[in-house]
Amino acid sequence: MGDYLRLENGVTVKIGTAGDDRYMRHDEALQYLALDIGGQIDGNLKYRDALWRFPYPGEDRDGLMEIAQRNMFHVITFKVSTRLLPDDHDPICVSVHAVNDQGFGINRLIPCPLSKDDKVYATNVPSPIVQIYGERYDEAGEARTVFCCGYCEKPFSLQGDEELEGFRKAFMDFHAEYISGERKCPEWAIEIAKRFRAARLPIGASP
Repeated sequence: MGDYLRLENGVTVKIGTAGDDRYMRHDEALQYLALDIGGQIDGNLKYRDALWRFPYPGEDRDGLMEIAQRNMFHVITFKVSTRLLPDDHDPICVSVHAVNDQGFGINRLIPCPLSKDDKVYATNVPSPIVQIYGERYDEAGEARTVFCCGYCEKPFSLQGDEELEGFRKAFMDFHAEYISGERKCPEWAIEIAKRFRAARLPIGASP
C-alpha cells in the first residue's frame, strides 16, 4: 500500500503513502515524472494537499536508490518563541490506569501542553517544541514549509514574512554551537533555515 514511482526498466520506488509523500521531494518528483509509467506521481503533483519531503541540503544529490532508503518520518526539532506558535492544537490521547494498576486502563483525550486550554504547573512549563514536517505546494506551484507541534503533532504553516524570519532565527539559534570559542550556527542549519517558506494561500486553506 502506498504511492510508487514505476520505471520502464522495472524499478519501483516508494514515494509515500496516501498523499503523504515524504520519501520524495517535490523537485525530485518533477525530475523523475518523465520516467514514471505508473502515473501516480503525476496525480500527486496535482493534489494540492500532498505532503512532500522537506528539501534537506544533505539529500540534494540523492538518486532513486537513496530516495527509496530514506526514513519517511525523519524530522528535525527546535524551539520557537510561544508568540510564534499557532493557537490551534489537537488533543492528545493518553492511557490512564487506576492506582496500583487495579482495573482496566482507559484512554483519555487531554489538551496539548502548548494549547491555551491546558493548565500546567509553573515549575513544569512545556518547552515550545516544533518539528519540520514537510512541504506542500499550492495550485500556482508555490511552496510552503509545513511544521508540526512537538506534542500533538498538529501541522501548521507560516503566515507572512514576520513569522518566516522568526522561525529562521529560532532554528539557527537552537542549533548554534561553540566553534573556536564562539557560538556560531553551522552551515547545514543556515542552509535549512534559508529553505523555510511561508504560505501564500488565503486564510482557511490547509497548512
